[in-house]
Amino acid sequence: MLFLIRSGTDSRSSNHTASSVKSEWPDSLIVRLDQEDADALNRILCTSGEPFFIVLGAGDTVLPGFRAALKQSLQQLEPSDAGFIAQKESVNGVQADRLLPPLPLVWRTEAVLNRDDGGFQTMTQLPFPSYIFHERMLQLKRSWNWPVLKGLPLYQAAQRTPSWMQLDREWALLAPILAGERQAVAQEREPVISVVLCMYNASDYMLWAVRSVLIQTYPDWELILVDDGSNDATDMVLKSNPLLQDTRIRMLSHPSNLGKAAALNTALACARGRWLLELDADDWLCVDALETLARGALANPEAGAIYADQIEWLERHNKQLVLRGIARACDTPTIHHLLDRPVPLAPRMYRTALLRKLGGWLTDDPYGGRLYEDIQMLVRVMELRQLYRIPMGLYHRRLRAASVSQQNKERYGIWKRWMTAKLSIRD
Repeated sequence: MLFLIRSGTDSRSSNHTASSVKSEWPDSLIVRLDQEDADALNRILCTSGEPFFIVLGAGDTVLPGFRAALKQSLQQLEPSDAGFIAQKESVNGVQADRLLPPLPLVWRTEAVLNRDDGGFQTMTQLPFPSYIFHERMLQLKRSWNWPVLKGLPLYQAAQRTPSWMQLDREWALLAPILAGERQAVAQEREPVISVVLCMYNASDYMLWAVRSVLIQTYPDWELILVDDGSNDATDMVLKSNPLLQDTRIRMLSHPSNLGKAAALNTALACARGRWLLELDADDWLCVDALETLARGALANPEAGAIYADQIEWLERHNKQLVLRGIARACDTPTIHHLLDRPVPLAPRMYRTALLRKLGGWLTDDPYGGRLYEDIQMLVRVMELRQLYRIPMGLYHRRLRAASVSQQNKERYGIWKRWMTAKLSIRD
């Protein structure tokens, strides 16, 4: 039997769990997961030859009689069961409190690996590696059963959570995405919203952004991907990943890097939706973002653009994401306000006809449309129409030290003077 121990950095507790397993199951294969590495985990499962595997946490204790009880439990499983969840108890016999749903103890290898992308989601597909087991459990739940068994001789230790991790808030925000299902489209319909995702060397990020569109509760969308001359693995991912086989997705590319404004204009030229929503390749949408924005657009027929609040995640040097919280947008921004405080409004969804009336995004600024294109379009739209804010967090924004906006803050003064002259606004 294959045992996986989610040990993290707690080697002492991991050693205890491994020792208890060996005492009860001497011929078992034990693998300690110091990090939730999906690639390594999938390789182990593909080569183990075991029909089932067991997942334990560091500090769990396998008690005498576990092996016999487990074999009996496996014999009771139905072919439609993906494994089972053990109702584990604490020392005093009271079921342990959890902020997260309990993970299955036993997993059927065939069920886990039975997906187009080959098992657990890697960092490019799921930027929260600590949730890879929960994501797989939730996805399998749609077509497999997870029975709950009681009385197994097993003690579960309380799992420690890092002090910086707001586990309850994280789970509330991420669970709908982890459990999200692609909404089937009965027949081809004209999209109401064109979601535009422009990317340059974003192969490590873009699949999570794409996934957030595919699981939207609102079906009347199209997704336009524009590869702005990337020289990383973007082209390979675009051509091979099964996520991108949806008929509502169109892929465009530039032979060389032309900048964000040019990429947006390429998308605008072929957008079929009445509204155009920008989505950065390293960000993602809440599952009901398009539905909520569409309602806001319907209720505000005079609005030139609809925007909402954003949920901020700080990316550490190892790409670990730390929740910062909701950044509430200004309720009634003015042109002066946006120019003086160039904080991105996201999500931002523009009326497509208005974008075309304005001639799209300008590319004759001092940086060739590569910087501050979001502020540029917002202030130009505001000259003609009002903006409307939805006071809800609908957009997840990743704050990266290496992002274009973070690396070019000192250039804003030059750009602002150009934009002010363009709009004939006095400082």
